Amino acid sequence: MNSCASNEIAYLPFFEKHCTQNMNVKIISAGAGSGKTYRLTSELVEFLKSGDVRPSGVIATTFTKKAAAELHERVRTRLIEEGLSSKANELGHAMIGTVHSLGVKLLSRFALEAGISPNVDIIAEEDEQLFFSQSLATVMTNERVSQIEALAAKLSQSAAETGSNDWRQMLKDITVLARANDFGTDVLLSSKQASISEFEKFLYPEEGDEEFVDMDAHSWNSRLSELLERTVERLNQNEDSTKKTRDVAEDLQKLLFKLKRGEQLI
Repeated sequence: MNSCASNEIAYLPFFEKHCTQNMNVKIISAGAGSGKTYRLTSELVEFLKSGDVRPSGVIATTFTKKAAAELHERVRTRLIEEGLSSKANELGHAMIGTVHSLGVKLLSRFALEAGISPNVDIIAEEDEQLFFSQSLATVMTNERVSQIEALAAKLSQSAAETGSNDWRQMLKDITVLARANDFGTDVLLSSKQASISEFEKFLYPEEGDEEFVDMDAHSWNSRLSELLERTVERLNQNEDSTKKTRDVAEDLQKLLFKLKRGEQLI
């Protein structure tokens, strides 16, 4: 955009937080239901009316397919009302859609330049875990998987215990977050150590309890049982009867039962 809006638009509660002519950028902050789609429609129509922008040169992203379809139809209708039927017909060449759909279109269009196959598509949400598990199988041995399965069962995190998601889903969630934030191995290892340190705070003895200074695996489990009993008791006495709290209390009770049967967790 070539200029900042000099007058506040009274019928739209927009606040233009930043507008720099040299950068040709306009940032608008707007809450839900304030008229964002209306404003975007008006901006696009003005661009196309000016003749400086061709419909095929428009890229507009939305969060949902419904919003993309609505924006496309509103712009098309306004162009027809303005007597610009030819531009309205050319709007089909504009790239208006969700971030994912536009990403697929751009990758397909410039596949050779990107060094990838032009057959690009969005992975269906229900297939994500399947493909992740298949990839996981190429880097983890059966022995390692069996070890994790056994530990997950002891921690009530197996598919049988949770009813749906198991440790693979948790690993996928961590992987997605790591990729989204560009976390490397060093960051993940640091995060792992921080998690262990936080957990250890609940198990370390209070100052003066010399008997727990050099705890072996059996001592750790005994200490954990003691803390679990105390926690379950407090949860059961708590007036909070929400399903989440009850589920947590039940999971802790199961873990406590396993410990009392002599199963070793560490």
